[in-house]
Order: sequence, then C-alpha cells, then structure tokens
Amino acid sequence: MFLFSISRRDSGRRINLPDVREFAAGDWVVSVVTDGWLSSAGGGGSEPVVLRECAPLEQGCEKLLLAEARFEPRRGGGPARAGSAGAAPVVELRKTLVSGRQVYYHLGADGSLACATHVRLLQAAGVRLEEDAERLPELYLYRYVTPPRTLFKNIDQLLAGEALRFEFDGQRWRQTGRDLYTPPLASHGSPNGSNGFAAGGDRTYGTFGERNAAALRDSLDVLAPLAQRPHVLLSGGLDSSILFKMAHDRLGVEESHSTSYPFHSQLEQEDIEREYALSAAEAMGARHEFFAPSLPDYVRGVVESIAVAEEPIVHLQSVLMMLLFRDGLPPGRGAVVVGQGADGAYGLRLHGKVLKLEAKARQYEPWRRALTFGPALGALRIASMTVRRGGGLVQAMDTLWRPEDPIDDPRHALWWLGSVGDRKWIRRHLNATVPQANATRAALMRPFQGRPANDLISILDFLGDVSVTQSIWSKMGEAAGKWVYYPFNWQGVLDAAFETPWDVKLAEPKGVLRGVARRVGVPEFIITRPKANFDATPKAWASRGGVLEPLVPIAAKIFGIKQVRRGQAEKWPRAGVFWTMVNYAIWRRLFIEGDTVAGLLEEVERAAPVLQAK
Repeated sequence: MFLFSISRRDSGRRINLPDVREFAAGDWVVSVVTDGWLSSAGGGGSEPVVLRECAPLEQGCEKLLLAEARFEPRRGGGPARAGSAGAAPVVELRKTLVSGRQVYYHLGADGSLACATHVRLLQAAGVRLEEDAERLPELYLYRYVTPPRTLFKNIDQLLAGEALRFEFDGQRWRQTGRDLYTPPLASHGSPNGSNGFAAGGDRTYGTFGERNAAALRDSLDVLAPLAQRPHVLLSGGLDSSILFKMAHDRLGVEESHSTSYPFHSQLEQEDIEREYALSAAEAMGARHEFFAPSLPDYVRGVVESIAVAEEPIVHLQSVLMMLLFRDGLPPGRGAVVVGQGADGAYGLRLHGKVLKLEAKARQYEPWRRALTFGPALGALRIASMTVRRGGGLVQAMDTLWRPEDPIDDPRHALWWLGSVGDRKWIRRHLNATVPQANATRAALMRPFQGRPANDLISILDFLGDVSVTQSIWSKMGEAAGKWVYYPFNWQGVLDAAFETPWDVKLAEPKGVLRGVARRVGVPEFIITRPKANFDATPKAWASRGGVLEPLVPIAAKIFGIKQVRRGQAEKWPRAGVFWTMVNYAIWRRLFIEGDTVAGLLEEVERAAPVLQAK
C-alpha cells in the first residue's frame, strides 16, 4: 500500500500519519507513506521523487512492477507560468496490467495532488470522502462502478495498464497525457488450415495452444525469485488446475488451497466446489487444504470484507476470499496465485452467442439491403429473429455490432455483459435509464471503437469486472499479509489470448485453454467435466430468513425495512437489488457516515444472537 501526496511548501498541509516521510523538491513537498514490503520511495532535492510498488521478489522486482508514481519539479523552483511548456512540475502515475490493485487519485482545488492505494490514506491526506450519487444507477445495474470512476466524489482511479501525466499550470494540476493498453488484434486464419479440435486436428490447438501455454509458463516463471513458494488456489476447474500443474512442475509447489460457501447443507445441496477441488488435488498429487467457514463467519465477513475493500464487493465469493486469506492460509507474508480473469479473455458464454449470431448475419447479408431494414440493423435483426427464444440476451442481440456502429448505442450486446440488476427498479427508484447507467462504460470503450464485438466484450470485462474484483481481492490479501498474483493478467498472456482468433478460442468451450491443459499434463477428466462456479443460489442468501437476514437491519437504516423486504427474492434480478442494497448500506455507513466495523457487527449480532457464539 502507499500514499503519494504533493503540495506547495507554503500551503501548510500536513498529513496526520505516524509513518509519513517528506521529500523536499523545489517549492514542493512530497509526502509519502509506504509499507516497506511492496512499496518504497526515494529521491528529492534536484532528483525526481519516485514511489514504486513491486512484487516481493528477492531479485528482479522490476519484472513485476505493480504501480509507480513520479514527481518532477520545475527546474529553478518557483511556480510555473501558464503556457510555459516543458517547465511545469510533472506528476506521472502508472498502474500495470498485472497490478491487481487500485490506484486512486484526487486533484485538489488548492493545487494539491494525492494518489493512494486506499481511500483511507487519501482521507488522512485531507481528501474529503463524499458519495457520488451519479454512480448509483451503474452500481445497481452491475454491482460495481467501472473505472476510472469510483463511488467517491472527486476521487478517480487508474485503469489496468494505464499511465497518466499531469502538469501544474500555476493554479491547478491538469491531465496532459495518457497511455492505455491496447490489445493486439487476432491473426487471420488458423495454422495449417486447422482450428485444432473443431476441425478434427490437434487437440492441443497447434501453434495457438503453444503460444498461450508459453505465455502462461512465463507468467509463473517470474515468481521463481520469491523467498518462499507461493500458495496456489485450486478450485478444481480448468484455469486453476492449469496454474497449479505449472506451479507444481516449475516452482515446486506441493500444497493447494480452496474453500466454498457454508450454504450447501442448508439447501441439502452437494458441495460441488469441494468435490471438484479435492478430486483435482488428488489427481495431481497436491496436499490440499480445504477451508470451511461457518455461517456466522460468512455473515460477519460481509461487513469485514466491505470495510477492507472500501467499496461494494461485487461477488458473494469475495467474502470467501477474505476469510480464506485471513483464516485459511498459513500465517505470515506470502504470495497467493489466483486464476481469476481467464474467462473474459478465452471465452464467456456471451462470446459464443455473438460468434454464432455473426455467422448467421453473414448468411443473411444479401437480405439486409433487399428488405431495407436500414443501414444500422439489417442482417443481425433477421438473424436474431431466426433464433429468438425470448429473454433479454437474445433480445439484446437484435442489434448492431459492425465495427463502424457506435459503441454507446443502448441496444448493443456489449451492455448486457454482467448486467444483473433490475432495470425497472433502477428506472423507478433512481430515475435513470440504461444509457445513463452505462455512461462511464461507454466513455471507457470509445477508444476501442472499430474492434470486433467479441474483442470489445473481452476488453470491457477485463477493465471492468475482472480488474475491480482483483483489486478488491488484492486489498483483502494485503490486509492478511498476502500479495495476490493473477497470471491471466500478465501482459504476455493477454496478448496471446487476443492474438488467437475467436473461431479457434470458441471451437469448444475455452478450447485453447483446454489445449494448454493437455500440453502441461492436467488429467483429462478435469479438462472435460462440466464447469462449476462459485454462483450461490439466491434462495440461500437473498430470501427472507436466508443467510443474509442478519444484515437486513443495517440496510433498513438507509432504505427502510419495506424497501429492503421488497428486494429479498429467490431469483435474479430482484436478488441483485437486495445484494446491492446490503453492500451499499454497509459501505455508506462505514465511509460516509463514519460508523465503525465493531458497531455494525454489534447490530448484526443483535439481529441474530446465534452469531455471538462463534
């Protein structure tokens, strides 16, 4: 974690933290807080002040740079004059693709600039924490606010893979430069005229399989200089099994870890996550540690997770991750390898729908002009009508995704990615339309206008859900003394995934990764068995009397009990409204109204006395 705050020397600003360090740089003071583990800073005087956050490798940490902040004062001191190009003080902020953390920044009206990994540190630097109500429609539609925005007014954050440059114009800081990761385009055609498995060829997907396997090997080899072997999470699915097998063979990792919801016995359901993890560990020779939290642990964990994340936690799985990092892994500092992020790069269900519909659209292209459906719709409207089975997804695909069509068209299938909120509820209670809720996302995606639809879906998934989730999990890991690493965010892996044509990646579900798994020796039954995930049925947690019932009084203080009760349901999307209400209420009371975690937990225990007996 770190804080990097720049202010004029004569401003009188002081940061009330015991471990703050100050660097004099011309007429400026750079105040820095680092943890001495992941982050460090140096410079000052005539030299730039540079803060770097790197992975805790014993050597070669530059291979895993996570974030960087640099301040360079104007030569000769004194305030810069407006228009004095090249003479103004400069601040450069950078967050790498594999960072897995948030880098917040705030431009103060008094000429200050502050950036930090935690909003609490910004608050200590004098930044006021206020809610940005304009972000609520997006929050209720997707369960999170898409970067670069946040739920806090006047506090933004860097995108994964983004670098920003600010210059001081004599009165305030202005953004003067931006560099954004742009994934490569896919190569055309398949090697030797074969798509691999789909065409009856090599089930390891030929050169495409090797390219992706090599990138994943590289992403794990950079961990070799760690002082201790990393902890590897093994859910028993395809992605985590690939990472464990590679870590076992290349890094000597012998132990694996997993967890699951404590809801299954309540619903008399089979614990499929535990079954998958244990069977995969046995097949690959791992000593497996399965962490089983209790129901009281989980309910308390919702409050504790939001306090650590400093924002709504998006997924119910995030509570499990916080508990696993804190209570399930060996104590002490260490690295944790997590396979999250592969689906968006290698194939979601939505990607397959798009690929099929695009194929149908090409068949109906001659009809488009003849039937005069107009230049915007045409073939895809005809195609979607041939496969219409009802439901929002198919309806959304009755739309446009030609490269020249505008990304922010509300009918674009891109806007159904991760859309789990109740649109009618958002219109009725927040007086907002879907385009208003999507405003941040539309602005985020405009630089990628012209790319194929499936590329757009992958880019939005990576910059949105994937990056937000990983930054939340990274905060949880660091709170427990763990650094969390996401190999599927390594640039070489992302580049390899985007360079692979979609017809190859989707020849079978996550086909290329199946080929990678075969190359590295993952047992075939793991590769071919049905996908299991961490989706917990709302019947367990969102219905009246369900697992999250003790959190209802907390939400009721914000929304009123009748409103909260209306949100409780056994199915999506109403269950999504309830989950977001609970998340938002806890976040608001902790960070806007100033309540404490201990105070909220007392309310929870009064609502459910059984939680007192941990």
